[in-house]
Amino acid sequence: MDSSHPVVHVTPASEEIPSEDELLARKLQHVELAKARAQSAHELRQRVSHQHLNTGATRQSGDDVSLRSTGRHHSASLSSQNGASSFAQATLLQLSPHVSAADLAPEVILFPPTTDPAARAPEPVASPLPEVVPVKLSRSTVGAYPELMDTSTLSAYLEKYLTVPHPSQWILEPVVETLYASYQRPGKGEWFDTPPNVSWHKSRTTHFRRKESAPAVASFTFKLKSSGGTVRDPRLSWAMYDTRRGAKTTKQKPQWTYYLKLDIITSMRKEETLRMPDGTSILCTYVHATNYDSLRFRMPDGTNYLWVTHGPVTTMRGARYDTLRHALFASSPSSGSQDPLLGGIVADHTYWDGFVDRKRTNEGIRCAGCGTESFPGLRRKCTACADHNVCEDCWICKASFKPECSMILLSPPDEALYIRSEAVDVDMVVATLQIMKDWEKVIFRSERRKDARGFAASVAKARKGDLGRLSYWKSEEDGE
Repeated sequence: MDSSHPVVHVTPASEEIPSEDELLARKLQHVELAKARAQSAHELRQRVSHQHLNTGATRQSGDDVSLRSTGRHHSASLSSQNGASSFAQATLLQLSPHVSAADLAPEVILFPPTTDPAARAPEPVASPLPEVVPVKLSRSTVGAYPELMDTSTLSAYLEKYLTVPHPSQWILEPVVETLYASYQRPGKGEWFDTPPNVSWHKSRTTHFRRKESAPAVASFTFKLKSSGGTVRDPRLSWAMYDTRRGAKTTKQKPQWTYYLKLDIITSMRKEETLRMPDGTSILCTYVHATNYDSLRFRMPDGTNYLWVTHGPVTTMRGARYDTLRHALFASSPSSGSQDPLLGGIVADHTYWDGFVDRKRTNEGIRCAGCGTESFPGLRRKCTACADHNVCEDCWICKASFKPECSMILLSPPDEALYIRSEAVDVDMVVATLQIMKDWEKVIFRSERRKDARGFAASVAKARKGDLGRLSYWKSEEDGE
């Protein structure tokens, strides 16, 4: 028997009785073996305890999100095992411009994962996904997204550059057509209320929103109506009209119609119908998830579409809805998959496009800071002082500012919708984007009911910025 072997065999009675030295040696072996085992067990317990704490905190966060996600019967879903593994692989990659696009799935994760990625997949996967999602490399990514940008940094970025960059994973085709939004605010209310009218134009709408010129003919016009919410179940309905030829909405039938009825207690969907111009009904499924929200639907020609946000949909804890970007993915027959995320982006949307007309002059306006008459570019006006206007440079250096001054931005950028495929139906894109935005307002109103104080604090923080004040408007405070 090897004397170094840790196991000590019992000597049979027929053998010679061991001496005292041999007994002492065996006893020392037992002591050393016990110490080694105790040390090994202690290290193992420490590793397991550390992993358990991390996993427990993650699961607790996931459970909280799961409880919040059960407001509608279609609010939470899990992917298949194979799909989950590939989703987890994609989410664990660093969001950096140096990462190869071939290593990234089209899903966009703005914040570091707080739960097991496989347990928070926002959409069911019909068939197993490959371990690496194929991404076209013929075009470079547009607007590398700052890595792990938090809500405060993202809001500051928007206020400084008047837009937010595209996520680095989004492969964007050239723009085929651009539409700009305008809307009519209700007489009383706030930003999360349903506007009576929404229009999309081919020309920029900033100037005539400020009554500086006559409005151009709208390409698409929505007539919206909401009711209930206090005693009865909330209801939302709208009709979309194609006004590209200048026809008035009162003289034509709506091209697309939508109806949504929610449970007043749970906000679960009771009825939802989207009808095409020929009367065909389209089933839409909105999913509110922890990393991004989505709206899935299938057209009669068999093409599957998926609207996604680039980050979480929330307006709590300093987050702002106007920092979100939307992208519409479409399944591609050439890819051999019906999953839209394996296809391409046919349209995308932003609340602020960052456009500043540097050539346009503010006729007859004098900058109180530098004294320039009819200065070009951005103009800010003080709401507390009479005839107090400043140019962009003087606003940055706070020239001529007094403690009581409160500046607002005039002629801000536009809300823009970019069509990136000549084959896609523009009517369908506009109609389904409206549904996506309608559902997001349902989320915001739900957050307000659950935590009114936190909601108000987050809105107040957003309204400190120029664009935040426009996005989070209040009729009473803004004089509307």
